[in-house]
Amino acid sequence: KEKEKEKEAQRKESTKMMAIAAEKAKEEDRKRAIEQQMREKEEHEKHRAELKERLRQDYIERFGCEPPEEKDEEVVKEKTSKEQLAFHLNKLKKTYKDTNVEGLKTCLNTLKVYIKNLHENPLEAKFKKLKLENKAFQTRIVPFDGALDVLDVLGFEKKED
Repeated sequence: KEKEKEKEAQRKESTKMMAIAAEKAKEEDRKRAIEQQMREKEEHEKHRAELKERLRQDYIERFGCEPPEEKDEEVVKEKTSKEQLAFHLNKLKKTYKDTNVEGLKTCLNTLKVYIKNLHENPLEAKFKKLKLENKAFQTRIVPFDGALDVLDVLGFEKKED
């Protein structure tokens, strides 16, 4: 009986060790996959930059001057409201994800609350209008370039007191 208990204990121990090894292998695979994605992303960005430079050189060759700067804001206004919303949210994320993550989270959560209130109470006019003088609005939304654009696209009205 003692041998059987010992064998059972060894079997349990080996099962635990196998589970730990499998977990480690899974984690290593995940890390390799992330590294591969990062390498692919870098290659893609590098290729994109090369293509952009080729286009610039081609433009200079054809017209003898630098190509005009594209104005994203003008192009965006011609798009659908869904595309405009995506543009402004991406712009917010790109601009503040490295410099002010906590502020960005607060801003996005505040936007979410405004949107949720409007969605749940579409007939109440008070949820469609934003008090620009509100202290919370001034500290959470206004400092983030693009947040007001998101609210404009969604149809919020500015209420100045």
